[in-house]
Amino acid sequence: MPTNKNNNKNLLIVFAFMLTHCAINPYQQGTLYQLSSRVLSLHQQEFRTCIFDPHYSIVHFPMFHVPPTGQWTDQIYEDVARSQFQLLHTIIDYNRSSREISVFDEHIASDGYNEDYFQALKQGLAGRDTYTRIDGRSFFLEERLRLAQHLFGSGIQGYYEHLSTAQKDFIFQMGASFSLYFLKEIPSIHKTISQQKMELVKANLQNQNTSSQLTNNYWIFTFRELELKKEVLSFLQKHPQNRKIIFIAYGANHDFSDEFTGYSFQSGHSFCLNWLNEKSPAILP
Repeated sequence: MPTNKNNNKNLLIVFAFMLTHCAINPYQQGTLYQLSSRVLSLHQQEFRTCIFDPHYSIVHFPMFHVPPTGQWTDQIYEDVARSQFQLLHTIIDYNRSSREISVFDEHIASDGYNEDYFQALKQGLAGRDTYTRIDGRSFFLEERLRLAQHLFGSGIQGYYEHLSTAQKDFIFQMGASFSLYFLKEIPSIHKTISQQKMELVKANLQNQNTSSQLTNNYWIFTFRELELKKEVLSFLQKHPQNRKIIFIAYGANHDFSDEFTGYSFQSGHSFCLNWLNEKSPAILP
């Protein structure tokens, strides 16, 4: 009969085999890549593309976006435009490298923004389709496509200071994800919540008279963050062989560490926002 020493040795051999030969889910371990951060400003070295640790496969870019009230100051406008410019170039660098990404954007509640729909927009077949932003403002999508291609037809400026007023305003109004979609830099934008669930959120938040702040926080944060997690996991279940990085563009006031506990997840809070002026106002979720 084998000794205990031999048993232990056999167990170690089996364990080593499992570590080196068993298939590992890429969204548990991550995939290495070589990608360097780029400076995006002539005057601020800290304002750079946000490059995540290559060991992680689900990442959160903590962006600033148009406030849901639809009201902003000059400083908020500047912070949002800079944040979306940083996001825009970060996505470009990943997609143009060997590490393509699947973009999940906070303000998208439909899976319709795909390659087929882009062709419909380009050929003028989308009619008067509109996109309604979180603050209630609507945009005609065909008009936005034509404007994006007119403003950035010769390329996207590498430095923030080189943006024209019209280019900066477009990035502020539409955000990086839509801007890149219109320029065919990314083939699609994935939703982070369904339209039905988003309407439920709006209905509950509009009931301000009877809702406590705790209840409002549930709908703004907890509910929407859980819906995002469902969308991401549903995508991974439908695309088990997908090797792209799951890139979540979501408000800087959100924290997904609880939602993605146990997954290969990294938040960019500690290094994406180094450019932010301490006097900048808080951006609402």
